[in-house]
Amino acid sequence: MNLFKTGAVMAVGIALGAAGTVAAQAVLPAPNGPQQSQPLGSIDLTATNPNLAGYTLNLRRAIIPPGAGLAPHSHKTFPEIAYIESGVLSDQRNGGPITTHGPGSVLLNTADVTHALLNQGAEPVVMFATSVAPTKPKTAKP
Repeated sequence: MNLFKTGAVMAVGIALGAAGTVAAQAVLPAPNGPQQSQPLGSIDLTATNPNLAGYTLNLRRAIIPPGAGLAPHSHKTFPEIAYIESGVLSDQRNGGPITTHGPGSVLLNTADVTHALLNQGAEPVVMFATSVAPTKPKTAKP
């Protein structure tokens, strides 16, 4: 009887381990098109606080058509808060499970987040995102 219990426990453990492996292997498909991003405004933070010299606060509106999105990218140099106004967006963070976010969802993309986004729905996703990023140097006009 002990041998039977040991075998049953091992079988359950193997089954659960295999299920975990399958779930961990789920990867968000690559986007088949770009998002459309429109800058709405920016503030140079240099004058606001000496510790923020060289950084800009940005707000943009993104429209992500069905099938479009962003390949895996990091937020190490630019934290971001994104708000989904309409549509449904799939998100995969740090190789974890794929999650979906609908209207009213807020995504917090901190320095420890590497993620990919994809619109797997039938309607465009409209998203507003604010971020702090290094100020881009101004180029001289010829």
